[in-house]
Amino acid sequence: MKKSSLIVAALALASSIAAAPKKAAATPPQIAAPTVPAAAPAATSAASGEKASREVNKIGLGIWLGGADGLAGGYLSYYILPIIDIEVGGMSLSAGSFSYLVIHGGPKWHFLGGNAGQRWSPYVGAEIQYISAKTDVSVGGTTATGSATGIGIYVPLGLELVAFNGFNFAFEVAYNYVPTISVEASANGQTSKSDFSGIGGVWGGLKLGWRF
Repeated sequence: MKKSSLIVAALALASSIAAAPKKAAATPPQIAAPTVPAAAPAATSAASGEKASREVNKIGLGIWLGGADGLAGGYLSYYILPIIDIEVGGMSLSAGSFSYLVIHGGPKWHFLGGNAGQRWSPYVGAEIQYISAKTDVSVGGTTATGSATGIGIYVPLGLELVAFNGFNFAFEVAYNYVPTISVEASANGQTSKSDFSGIGGVWGGLKLGWRF
């Protein structure tokens, strides 16, 4: 009797243990993956404008009022570096029997030309001028045509604008050495000459043009 009672009690205990609710297994904490910030859009650098002005648009065309031409003339320039451009230009003038030709060329050093975003830059240059003059000379009652050439030196100091859209502007003061040119002519065994002295000393100029 006791044995059967013990068996019944054991079965009841086992049944109650099986029916007890089970505890849920603990879940490990979730670690959030680090977020990588989105790359900021590349800023538009002023250097791109500088490149468009002096490195891409290297060729310049325009006119000088004054300058190495003396009165007015055209020019062609080319930036071999953002700080160095080579310029050539000239003018031709005729009045009656007199004609005058100037062809000039040389480098200009732009002190701030290599700086990013720099539109204005002071510069200094050195140019050689080829000068030709032709005129009529009176020789013993006869008019004869004579011509002569000379070499001048033009040293400018100025300020130039190269805008991002290609507009080109500059003004300068300069020292200009222009030699006296003696035009000689001969007729009837006689020779006569006429001295021509060009514009020299302190001079200046204004440049207007476009760069491509």
